[in-house]
This record gives sequence, structure tokens and C-alpha cells, in this order.
Amino acid sequence: MWLCGVNLNRNFTDYSKTYKVYSIFCICSVLFFNFQTFYWTIYADETFGEKVFRGTFAIGAVITLFRMISLILYQNEITEFFKWIKTCYRTHPEKLIGIYSHDLFEKLLKWIKKLLNIFGLITTVGGSSLIIFPIASGSSNLIVPISIPFMPSKGYPYFEINYVTQAIAVYLTGLAYNSYIFLYIFILTHVSTALDVILAICENVGCYEEKIYEKEAARFDKIKKVIFVEYEPEFRFEKLLPVIVDYHKDVSRFINKISDFYSINILLWELNTVLLSFSSFIIILKYPELLFEFPVVLASASQYFLVTYFSSKIKDKYEKISFVIYCSKWYYLKKRQRSSLLNVMMMSQQTKCMTSGGFAHLSMERFRSVMGFTYNVCVLLKSIFY
Repeated sequence: MWLCGVNLNRNFTDYSKTYKVYSIFCICSVLFFNFQTFYWTIYADETFGEKVFRGTFAIGAVITLFRMISLILYQNEITEFFKWIKTCYRTHPEKLIGIYSHDLFEKLLKWIKKLLNIFGLITTVGGSSLIIFPIASGSSNLIVPISIPFMPSKGYPYFEINYVTQAIAVYLTGLAYNSYIFLYIFILTHVSTALDVILAICENVGCYEEKIYEKEAARFDKIKKVIFVEYEPEFRFEKLLPVIVDYHKDVSRFINKISDFYSINILLWELNTVLLSFSSFIIILKYPELLFEFPVVLASASQYFLVTYFSSKIKDKYEKISFVIYCSKWYYLKKRQRSSLLNVMMMSQQTKCMTSGGFAHLSMERFRSVMGFTYNVCVLLKSIFY
């Protein structure tokens, strides 16, 4: 993993000197930042608001470390993800899938390129704003109320050293967070597009049989003129059904692997979002001088919304498969063919989406319940402080 600076698939001695330095720098930076945040959370004798904020950052640092470790441990799975994604852009051996997948994935690729530019802009502008704002506001505060242990936080050159160190940490953290969520969106949008291919194929169920029926009916009605739309043999139900089942099976297996990889990470994402919301609420009530940290909360909540939204889209498209089949020309099929199609409809009713620690499906209902819980606790905190 380039962002982690570690690749378990290669021997460390095979790296170039530049990559070795980068790897050691990444690992040491994450470990040092974790130590730094916990040290000041425990030993600092400051205001309650700063302690709360430091504690939240300490938990966020642990989550970042966990993500780094998970990326390292799941490198083989992530490699499989990208191999599967590569196959989406190649000519598929099944002609029926290739008819629909080419255009859909080409549109997706253009959208992803635009999204990559947006994420790059957000990382640059967001990180730069957070770094520059304390200086531009004329305050002598650090970006985060955490300094290097065993070194004064004020005075020349200690303040400058702490500030530069924090600026690097903030920018790299923002890059890591945005890259992590971009990886999530990148994978899930390809899964969503693959489901679009399945939906497009399901719309053709019974169309070939309908044309056969119309041709047979026209033989007995010579007066009636019928304009026939020719369907290729690939659209016959005997050809169509195995394609739908096999592709649906591959996508389902792929989603299970993604869910296993992201499950604990999503639960920690929720925890981080809730804790940041609590700390920001306390800051708004009691410590307005730390208000410039509030965009971090908005960024975390926005990322959690995106994570939930794309998982919800996967869930909706899975449920839509049976509806699309129902709206197709299934009534032109024979009795045996209908019973086979019913099995597909029943399997498509099994919900597939991301999970939060394996405890709950990640959907918009889950997002609303988490935000509702956060709001209720904030109301409770307000009653305590006032």
C-alpha cells in the first residue's frame, strides 16, 4: 500500500532507497502521532475542552492506525478487488454482458476521473485552510492543542517546530482519510455499475420468447402486419438465465469480501463521527476559541454520509432485481422456466450491503439513527452544562 509505505508482497530489501525512507517515515509518523495524542490527553493540565478535543484526536489516531494495519493485512484482498475491477473494462467472454457493460463502465470511468479531481481539491484546500487559519486569525495557537512531548509549545523556535510538525501531520492525515474513502467509493461504484448490468440484462427476460410468440401468431393472422425486432440467440431464456445467475453470484461474492474488509472500519468510522460531534458541541458551548477545528467534524460526518449512501445504493439495486424481473416479459416463458426464474427472484431478495461491525446493515436508516442518537446526547450535554 503506497499510503502506508508497506507492501507485504515484496521483501523490504527489494525496495529502492527512496521507498525505504518513505516507508519508515510513514510508520514512524503514525506511531509517533498516536503516542503524542495519548501522552497529552493523559498528562496535560489544560482546560476541559482541550482535554476532550485531545481525547477525540487520540481515538481518531488509533482509528487511523487500525486502518493502516487493515490495509496492510488485507493487501491480497485489495489486490483481488482491483483485478476484478480490471476485468470490468475488458471485453467480457459473455457477449450478453459485454453489450451493456462497456458503455456503463466507460461512463463510470469518466465520473471517477472527475471525482478524483474533486477529492484532490478538497485535500489541498481543506488541509491548507486548516493549516493557515490559526496564523491568519492572528492567534498564537497550534493547529491542534498537542505539542511534541518534552518540548515547550511556546517560544522560538519551539512553536515553529511544533507548528510545522502539525502541518505535515494534518496534511498527511487528510490525504490518508480522503484516499481511504476514495478507495471505498471507487470499489462500491464498480459494484453498483455491475448491478446495473444485471438489471439491464433482466429487463430482456422473455423478450426473445415474445417475438417467437408473435411470429407464430402472425402465421395464423395473415391480414395483420407485424414489425419484428430481431433478438440475437443470446437473449433466449436458456442463455440468459445462466448469465444472470453467474454474474449475480460473482458480484455477491465480491460484496461479501468488501463487507468483511470494511465492517470493523465502518463501525470505527461511526464511533469517530459521534465522538467528534460530541467534542465539537462542547467546544461550541464552552470554548469558542477552538471553533476553527469544527470543519473536521463536518468532514467526518460528510464522509460517513458518503459511506452510508453508496452502501444504501447497493442495497436498493439488489432489491430492484426482483422488481425488474417482475416487470419483464416473464409471462411468455414456459412453466419450467418460470420456476427457475422464481429462484433468482428469491435469491435477489437477500439483502447485500456493507455492515457496521457485522451488527447492522449500513443504510440511510442507520445513518439517521446514528445522527439522531448524536443529537439526543448533545441535548443531554446542553442540559448538563446549563
